[in-house]
Amino acid sequence: MATFWLRQDLQAGDIPDRLVAAAHRWLREAWPLPAHLCRVNDAETRSITALGRAGLSPRFAIVIR
Repeated sequence: MATFWLRQDLQAGDIPDRLVAAAHRWLREAWPLPAHLCRVNDAETRSITALGRAGLSPRFAIVIR
């Protein structure tokens, strides 16, 4: 599982997309596993959008009440 975060003041523009692309590329190249998982909080909408633009999609959700 991989996780990342962005400071709130860095979430504008293309920084989330660039971060996701770099992390995804690094995981594929450095850790050539058949799959990897990125954990993201559902409130991190910019990260979720960036993951979607990278062709990644949600596999499951954990709901804590």
